[in-house]
Amino acid sequence: MSTSPAKNITTSCIVCNASTTKRCARCNKVYYCNAEHQKLDWKSHKMVCTPKKTSEKDNNAMIIHGQRQTEEESFADLDILANLMKLVDPEGPFSNASSTTSYATEYKNYYPTDSSGYNTLSISQKLGVRLAVHEKFLDKGDGSISMSDPVNIQKRWGLASFELTRFLSSHNLRKGSVYRDRVKKKCKGIDRVVQNFANEAKLNIIYAQGRNNFAIGFVDLSILLGATITSISVGSNKHKPQPKTNVRENNVEEGQITRLIGFDASEYAVAKTKVVVAMIANNAPTLSIVQVWYSTVWTKTTYDHFLQAVDAVMQLREANRRTDPAEKIPNPEPQDRVFKIVRYWSSVRKRDSRLRVTTAHENWMKHCPPTSSPYMAVENLSEERDRVELARHIMTGEFPLLSGFDNNAAKKGLSKTADNKKKKMTDHMKRFAFNDNELLGSVTMFACLDGYEPHKDTEMALRGIPMVHVLAKYDCNTTSLLDAVYSYLEGQINRVKQWLGCESDVNGNNDGGDNSTSAVKTPKIILKIFLYKADLIEADCDWLSSYVKKELKPCTVLWSNHVCDYRSKDDFHRIARSLSGPQTRHFMYTMNWMRDIMGAMILDVKDGNERVKILENAKELIKSIGPIIDKSGYFIYQNRMDHPYNVGGYLLAHETKDYWVTYFFENEKTNNVLDFISPFICTAQSSLTLHLIWSYNKNFQPTTTGLYLPNFYKKSDL
Repeated sequence: MSTSPAKNITTSCIVCNASTTKRCARCNKVYYCNAEHQKLDWKSHKMVCTPKKTSEKDNNAMIIHGQRQTEEESFADLDILANLMKLVDPEGPFSNASSTTSYATEYKNYYPTDSSGYNTLSISQKLGVRLAVHEKFLDKGDGSISMSDPVNIQKRWGLASFELTRFLSSHNLRKGSVYRDRVKKKCKGIDRVVQNFANEAKLNIIYAQGRNNFAIGFVDLSILLGATITSISVGSNKHKPQPKTNVRENNVEEGQITRLIGFDASEYAVAKTKVVVAMIANNAPTLSIVQVWYSTVWTKTTYDHFLQAVDAVMQLREANRRTDPAEKIPNPEPQDRVFKIVRYWSSVRKRDSRLRVTTAHENWMKHCPPTSSPYMAVENLSEERDRVELARHIMTGEFPLLSGFDNNAAKKGLSKTADNKKKKMTDHMKRFAFNDNELLGSVTMFACLDGYEPHKDTEMALRGIPMVHVLAKYDCNTTSLLDAVYSYLEGQINRVKQWLGCESDVNGNNDGGDNSTSAVKTPKIILKIFLYKADLIEADCDWLSSYVKKELKPCTVLWSNHVCDYRSKDDFHRIARSLSGPQTRHFMYTMNWMRDIMGAMILDVKDGNERVKILENAKELIKSIGPIIDKSGYFIYQNRMDHPYNVGGYLLAHETKDYWVTYFFENEKTNNVLDFISPFICTAQSSLTLHLIWSYNKNFQPTTTGLYLPNFYKKSDL
């Protein structure tokens, strides 16, 4: 960068509008306040930057831009196109594509020393440009020219094949046609996958007391968030109707054992969840449990409780009692690898270089680039407080937020005219703040055995939390979003503590956590949790069904998408039936179902005008149901930011799901299937997930008596 030779001439930085005399040394036309902002704008500026004749001295002064740009950074290339779109069509789709509020600037007000975070958020806001371009070209003008999007078309249908060509060229191809010949993708190396928490919120199931319940592909303990245990019937027999009963957790009998038996293909997920269960059973502080479960950064107190839980897991392993029927399942896969991971964690010390807070943040950000999907949730929040906190959570992976907040620097960064609301916010944000010397990185996330890659994929803790219940319980005017989530988790974890035998007076409700105490003594619920490593995606599961059906008689079986999305439907039903008794209820969710149905995605619609119509109708649907799901006011549902494929897909998912459900159960003797699409929640990985509930016994109806659902579901899909 060079300085303007006319010292009395100043102008504004094109990135932040700050006064500056420095300008691009290549063209001398565009001004920047510092080198960081010049680098940030280079992908846009290079399109119009015309080099002037420069001396050797000027060349040495220029910033070198020859670094290889990532795919995410290429979003900045669209700035020029976006500006042209605004000029040509000021009222077009792009007019609402970018936020009127810069959440990067908001973040800088409260974390003034975190320049890296500010730059990350500045780049993430350019995501709106790409989304606007996608939306703009849904219609080519006359409605007759189809949109060419090879990348997304390949993602939609998968790799080209003879079977796919035959399907797409079929003369009777229409909306609802099923692609039956898809070859299910193999999940290689899933046993070494480091997935830290679930990617989808589980249904809030009501478990029958004294019965055995299975979770196939559990990942973590999210299956127990909001769960309720009761002695009433959780289904009905058509020949023997059950009287209506109010579902209350105190309808229990003393001493009956309720079992939760989980299987997961990931050795890491089994090891970590065993430790979290041990922490809950040891009555560790809820803050420490939440940190081990969800956070990249722990306090040193949490580390101590973690080591105690690790010792408890290893002692239980060495005892090897095998007295409970659930401990006698003839699993052909040895569990030694799971306990090897746990044993290794006990050897990791606080001063391990992998556990530095800065290193933990850097490793987290490697797989959470500025334009990844979690940042869209920030733009859709209504309150500045929540935008700043969620942005910090996404960038650091901390939950709750523990590091980096400097109260004095933040107050100094606020202008003298800042209102009391912003000044109170600084006091609010320091409630969990610790000095870096009191913190360390997560052992489970970043101290891994050889052969495991720490934190491999883009993840977000809030995706696995049933946000629909958080939004129904809290109000954005009184509680921040992250505080609401933490309070919900606190209440639910305290209930699980009671089930595992911890002495606690905390009594939560089945729709969210509550720290109020109860004067009424309820009978003790005895819950036992058994977790095993087992490959249920590719392996033959006869060993499981032969013992489980006879000895354990499952009451509920919860299937993750990893099983149904990567096995053929016939193979899946064969396994599911083999685990079923007369009153077994099955719960399943699938994320890939839309890939098999023609007309389930907006890419399938050839007419541009029709695409625009679908998108507008989908926006109206989301705008109308948003306030029903979310009365809290945390999120914006009008002119919300999301990919137009996802928005349009939400409408098409409701229109086409019945085709897929019919196909999935076409050869099965059951006619009592309940199905519904996930609510459109901003923090979800996908709002196109399809949930199914059924029983193979035609005389047994798995009604919503056995499932806790918010009123929204009961009014619409069920």
